[in-house]
Parts: sequence; C-alpha cells; structure tokens
Amino acid sequence: MRTLLRLLLPLAVAMALWPVAAGAADARAMVTDVQGRVLLLPGRTPVAILAELPADAAVELPPGARLALVYVGGGAEYEISGPGSARFAVAGPAVAGGATLLAKDKLPDVYRDVKLKPARLAQASMVMRGARPGATLKLVSPVGTLVATPSPTFRWEPVAGATTYRLQLADAAGQVVFSRDVDEVSFALPAAVVLRPDESYAWQVETSGPGGTRIANFSEFGIVAPALAAQLAAARPAADAPVADRVRYAALLEAHGLVEEARGWWKALAGERAGEPSLKVLAGT
Repeated sequence: MRTLLRLLLPLAVAMALWPVAAGAADARAMVTDVQGRVLLLPGRTPVAILAELPADAAVELPPGARLALVYVGGGAEYEISGPGSARFAVAGPAVAGGATLLAKDKLPDVYRDVKLKPARLAQASMVMRGARPGATLKLVSPVGTLVATPSPTFRWEPVAGATTYRLQLADAAGQVVFSRDVDEVSFALPAAVVLRPDESYAWQVETSGPGGTRIANFSEFGIVAPALAAQLAAARPAADAPVADRVRYAALLEAHGLVEEARGWWKALAGERAGEPSLKVLAGT
C-alpha cells in the first residue's frame, strides 16, 4: 500500500480556482448564464457559460438576450440585458446602446478573490499483474475528489466472476488505516475510523477476475475541513435557483475539490442547457 500511495497523482479538480493577488484590480469575469446569442467583439464569437471574459472585453446583446457574470477578483455579480453592448472595466461593466445593467448583491466571502482555471485530471488507475486485457476494476466514488463527510461510502463496479473484494485505505504516510473483505460493490466507512481533514487518503479495491487473475484499482480523496464545509453549506442554492446561481455554486465546489458533488449540479444544468458544451463535459455526458 506504501508503493501504491507513492504512485498516486496529486489530488486535483476538474475546474480549479486559484486566488488572485490581494489588492490587485481585476476586470476578468466568469459567465454564469447566457440567454440568446451574446457575441464577443470584435470577432463576434458566441459567448458560452463558463467562458472567461478578459479585462476590457466587449460584448453585443441583441433584443431579448441576457448575460449573467461574476467578476473574479472581488465577487461582484451582474446581469446585462439587451439590446445593446457592454464593456468590462475594472470598476464594473459599462453598458451602451440601450442595454440595461443590474448589479446584484456581493457574493459571500467564500466566492471572493478567485479566478477560473480550466484543468482536468483523469483518475489514476492500474491493473495489477496477471490481469487480462479488458478485465479491469472501475472505481466509482470517491475518485480524485474531496468529500464533505468524514465517513465516505466507497463504490466500484462489479467484476465478472468476482465474489469478494478487498478494500484497503491508507493515509498520506502510507499507513493502512482500514482493511476489510466485502461481498458487495459498495462499503460505508465505519464512524470509528477517523479521517483527518486536509489530508489525502488512498483507497484500493482488489479481487480475482476471470480465470483467477488478480485485478486491482486505486484512487485518492480527501476530507473537507469543517469550517469550509460550513461555508459551502451556507452558500448552497436551492435546486430550482436561477441557472447563474447554480453554475456559480458548482464552480465553487470544483474550486475546493468537491468534484463529484459538483458533477451532480453539472448534470442537472446540462439537462437544462443542452446547447452548452462545457456543461456536458463537466457533467461527464
């Protein structure tokens, strides 16, 4: 298990956010909703949800179009409605040509001083010696993510012919903190096993596949600190909240490493906005 932990890639998130330097003026904006054909000038490129608009960018909105966005440097949120145009200055959007601007309430501190960084880290996986091609064990959850509960449930897909699975859990030092043989494809960690926040853990499942071949797979996860978990819970929008609110919250979850929880929000959003490719990618559909 020590070797296993050393082989694991660092924990990362699908759409990480990193802090903007304190006191820095920042006019970049993340788009949280688009209705109608909003165009980025001068090339007249369509603006999509989760696009990052650079400082001094300008957009054109036809009649009935609407754009929702968040300034990434300070948590200021705006809605712009067409017809007209808008330019994104440090002090905030400036509208022209009849466009209307609505400044919304400042976002909670948990949203502030962050910017969007596209990235995706695939699950690290390994088939142990002796495994036949195609005889793999797929882990379902938690995979390369943080989780809000200190007692997560581990899930994996069944392997043909397997009747028992060995589940092992190791801490960042490579010490095995839990090991159990189970005959199901999920297992809830007992509350007696105490996992520390802000530390990564490795978990592995192994079994015997077709012809007795040994198959295993592993991944990494971590536990959210209680203070951050409370902030995220307070920021959580209702399931029927406006699209912009839910996009913002899903991106926030991604920012703090809760990739799997965020994916549930992305899936719901992708179902509502089928024409948004970024939502489909993040939803895994």
